[in-house]
Amino acid sequence: MTNILTKKNITSLLCFLVPVLLVFSLPKLIGFKHTGWDTHDLAFTNFVYFSDALTSGHVPLWNPFIQSGTFFPSLNNIGLFSPFELPFALIARVLPPLTVFEWLIQFIVLLGGIGAYTFFRCENLEHDLACLGAVLYACTTLEVNVGQLGFVFSFAALAWMLATAHAVVSDKGSRLVWPIFGIILGFAFSCGYPWMNFVNVGIFSSYAVFIYCLARPRADIKKTIARFALFLLPLLATYLILIAPGYLNLHFNYAHFFGDYINPEPRLRALGAQAEHFQYQNLWQSLGTLISPITLGTPPGWTMGAGWIPFLLLINAVFERRKPRASYFYWTALLIIGILYANGIRPMPHLARIVPLFNANRWWVLGLDYSVVALIVLALLQTQDSFNQSSLKAVGKAKIYSLLFAAALIIFLGLLQTEWVIFA
Repeated sequence: MTNILTKKNITSLLCFLVPVLLVFSLPKLIGFKHTGWDTHDLAFTNFVYFSDALTSGHVPLWNPFIQSGTFFPSLNNIGLFSPFELPFALIARVLPPLTVFEWLIQFIVLLGGIGAYTFFRCENLEHDLACLGAVLYACTTLEVNVGQLGFVFSFAALAWMLATAHAVVSDKGSRLVWPIFGIILGFAFSCGYPWMNFVNVGIFSSYAVFIYCLARPRADIKKTIARFALFLLPLLATYLILIAPGYLNLHFNYAHFFGDYINPEPRLRALGAQAEHFQYQNLWQSLGTLISPITLGTPPGWTMGAGWIPFLLLINAVFERRKPRASYFYWTALLIIGILYANGIRPMPHLARIVPLFNANRWWVLGLDYSVVALIVLALLQTQDSFNQSSLKAVGKAKIYSLLFAAALIIFLGLLQTEWVIFA
């Protein structure tokens, strides 16, 4: 991946990515506004407590202000000790914590965008198209979820894992690189949403197997499995070691309650508490949300959709009627599975309830976020193939650019009427 992330490419990518992110986040980055929802109510309050404790000269392993005292580095809070959040907590000792926390959020969004660019270049997309992919990924998958910081970390990690799948299969990188990068992503997982982390592992594993089967020529199978294990096992070990104390503490406090003592808190459903789940009501609602709930009038879940630009790119590519390459089938399958999960269509509800760890997620609508990722990948892959096969003639290009401009204008006008840019 080092030949992709050259100084020239990174500089060009940042020229695409940074201005777009500033459109969404500039007021927050300079302290005029702040990100709301759980990111502020939960993540930021723990961030401030962690930073203040460090300023007082001790490492916070206990928080006396919650439930008469509780274990502090529990589950997501352990991420505060990671190299992703710790530097910002130290900076917050001397600068306004609220503003520094916004810098942290956008730093992770930026890292996720760079990861998406790396993945798209591994898919042999041209530089400009990969930059477009990075912007689309950052806007539709990361920026819209900043109200749930754990989601941002998990989706940022997913982009890097997809790029790593290519590197594992193509035999790039020394043996020492794999465990180091696995440990780094293990720390990123500790800041993320547990259910999404395990979904990401499933996507990474299946995608690596898929592209290995398609590779011509193929690398040695034993060496490929070794690289796969050298990356994934340190990642999982790091993550599980970090979250184990918090999970055991949670299990000790709540798992043995029964009768009137059962805690109905939905976040404890993995320990036996029964809680409602949230899904889309029908296929039209999920399909409308997949594209653009603002303009199609469907209630959004966690996502604001992939947007009209990738949708129109995909439609144009479909009308070209070219022979599909094999990778289309993987991303089409992921798109469909995400929709089925988000709608609770059988057999997804049954699987979601009986599979350990995966049954902890009550937000089934999250499946559509993964469908958004799949739609963007499909749109860009097919657009790249259109350019490769010279199927976009001058008139065709003018038509596409006109449609893209119209779609961008519609999205911009729609965004003027919504508050998610400020509060999400």
